[in-house]
Amino acid sequence: MDTYILIDGVECSQQYPDTFHVPSPDTKDHLVPGDFAKLGFEPKRADLPGERMWVRIIERDGDAFVGELDNTPVVLKQLKLGERIDFTARHILDVAPARSTDGA
Repeated sequence: MDTYILIDGVECSQQYPDTFHVPSPDTKDHLVPGDFAKLGFEPKRADLPGERMWVRIIERDGDAFVGELDNTPVVLKQLKLGERIDFTARHILDVAPARSTDGA
């Protein structure tokens, strides 16, 4: 049973263009497995706050992504570090490159 929905970053950015910024479509187009996407998780329970968490991209097919949760949730305790998250480019609120594994 799903206990959360993902924020549609594109919709929020259009609704609040002065305060809600998301990466450009070009930036999202260059994401590859290993990179990170920040997603907004909104609980279906109205009495709980949402959380923004990083997801490491493991697969990509066009605008569809599969990732692994890279944060330990504080509010959404049913989610676990490393859990599979399916999302689309519309859900991406921020991006970060893959972490270096050479210690640099």
